[in-house]
Amino acid sequence: MIKRWIFNKWADFQLKRLKKALLFPEKHYAITWNNLMNAPKHPLQNQLAKTDDINTLRQLPITNYNDYHDVFKQSLRTKINSLIDEKIEFWCCSTGSTGLPKIIPISDSFIKSRMEGAAFQPAQLIKAFGVYSGAPEIIFVMPGQTQEIAPELPIGQVGYYYYSKMPNWVKKKFVFPKELYKEESLFNEWHLLSALLSDISGISTSIPTRLTHFFKQINLERLNILAHLEKRDWPSIITHKVDEKRIQFLLKILQNPIHQISEVWPSLKFISCWKSGEVCQRQLKDLKSQFDFGSITFVDLTYNAVEGHFNIPGIEGVGGPVNPFGGILEFYDEKNNRYLWPWELKIGGIYEIVITNSIGFCRYRTYDLVECSGYEGRMAKICFHSRANSEISLGWANIEEKELYAALDKANIDDLSRLYFVLNNKGNGLTLCSSDGQLASKIALLNDYLEKSNANYSKQITMGTIEKLSFRQDTNEQYNHIRLKNANSKGLILKE
Repeated sequence: MIKRWIFNKWADFQLKRLKKALLFPEKHYAITWNNLMNAPKHPLQNQLAKTDDINTLRQLPITNYNDYHDVFKQSLRTKINSLIDEKIEFWCCSTGSTGLPKIIPISDSFIKSRMEGAAFQPAQLIKAFGVYSGAPEIIFVMPGQTQEIAPELPIGQVGYYYYSKMPNWVKKKFVFPKELYKEESLFNEWHLLSALLSDISGISTSIPTRLTHFFKQINLERLNILAHLEKRDWPSIITHKVDEKRIQFLLKILQNPIHQISEVWPSLKFISCWKSGEVCQRQLKDLKSQFDFGSITFVDLTYNAVEGHFNIPGIEGVGGPVNPFGGILEFYDEKNNRYLWPWELKIGGIYEIVITNSIGFCRYRTYDLVECSGYEGRMAKICFHSRANSEISLGWANIEEKELYAALDKANIDDLSRLYFVLNNKGNGLTLCSSDGQLASKIALLNDYLEKSNANYSKQITMGTIEKLSFRQDTNEQYNHIRLKNANSKGLILKE
């Protein structure tokens, strides 16, 4: 009871702080602006005269990752982010659309600014579901870190890094012990059993298909899991504690494949994952069609990337107000060719996010499009809409439209007027549609090229997390007026 009271008081404080910030967004952006302008070093200071006027930011050009690549490459050797003259603590690695690593240096000032806005969704979960004071949670982050690219400095996925920075008492509130996350092979071998050995209150992950894969893997490995349970045979590091009653419960419940999720974890109250965007919407629908979740609540996960937390979703609905802490977000209105602050957005408008933050990024294109769904206080509420460039996310991997053009060329498919690509119904693969049934014979060639040219796509195919390209004969010749909104594509990728 004392723990619950303490957590509730902390949550009340955080939500009160958020409510006040959403009423005065200009004030909090002014604070962030002044922090960047008065930091020991930041690229803003080299390009602008010192001023309190945040609108002077608009004098600077728009940038993308290529503008920072050479600086970051040099930083691999010096271990200093020379953009801000600060020691690098960790390299965050993103596979990108082709599996080639995009690495971003994380240092102390960025950690502090990012953490400033990271408390609000946990605070809402505490108030709604009593997290931290009951059964533990499952939180999925990409396990492991490597030193192959940056000797003597850890490099890995952003989720793993922020998990590793949590206090030990917080880590113990999650099912997977920190030792299990250290090596990807160890995690892959034992995380199913680790997850089953505890009752849980919640699950958090990014893409819904991660959960579909997780539950299906339990069923595929069910007999192997039962054998370990019967022998009490597993490494001690995969669980915080062993409960004999839980083991007996699992030996009974796993005699059949799992379907009703609350039967496996009776204390499970919520699942937090991304719910916006065409891909995640299809993946979530597919997840719910395969398993029964009963009264378990699905909560939209914070929309975030390596560069920061972009919104703060509520318990219900999709999306939430722009995070007023940690960075300066601008929103590009392509239709009117103008940049707006988050208190100037039009409800229903589609905008591209541009960020300035303490990594040293100045007006950095994220290539993410968001939709304004309303307001909370004076701050716009946003949710992810699609990618601004011609690529499509399959959750675990991306495919660029130029890769599809190259694959068609490799397969000697010249007439592009009678074919198009769509998401499959599960949102974890693409389907080639055409009135020409003979193209079905080319699918193997297309798949072979895509797997050879896109390392991450190939890896996820092998793991079974995404599906290979499939074919569907379609006699409808009126598809050209419908474009796949998720990809915002210009040619091949269309919406059914």
